[in-house]
Order: sequence, then structure tokens, then C-alpha cells
Amino acid sequence: MELTCYRVGFLLCGDLPTAALMVSQESGLLGSTMTPKDKIKELVLYSISEDYFEARRAVGIQVG
Repeated sequence: MELTCYRVGFLLCGDLPTAALMVSQESGLLGSTMTPKDKIKELVLYSISEDYFEARRAVGIQVG
């Protein structure tokens, strides 16, 4: 669930550096085992995934 929130935020803002900054400044969820570095890594991997490009198409945000 936590990663889904970050992914949606990134999808809507459309700016990876901004999304990564927000993730790094967040205090984190109680019980989360992920470090800010791990969360940003997952966000970067998502930014180059087919799932990301499909989500952009689904909401009408064209790539390129």
C-alpha cells in the first residue's frame, strides 16, 4: 500500500526528482521496514516500468 501511494503521487506530479524529495522527507508509516533510500529506489524502478507507462496512458498522460 505504501509504495502504491508513492507511485500515484509520482504519476500525478510527473516529476521524479520532486516525488523522490517528498518521499525522502516523509516520516514514514509505523511498522514500515523500508528506508527512504529503498523507497526512492522503488520509485525509480517504477518510473521505467511498463506499469508506469500503462498508468500514464490510462489517465491520458502521453509519454514523450
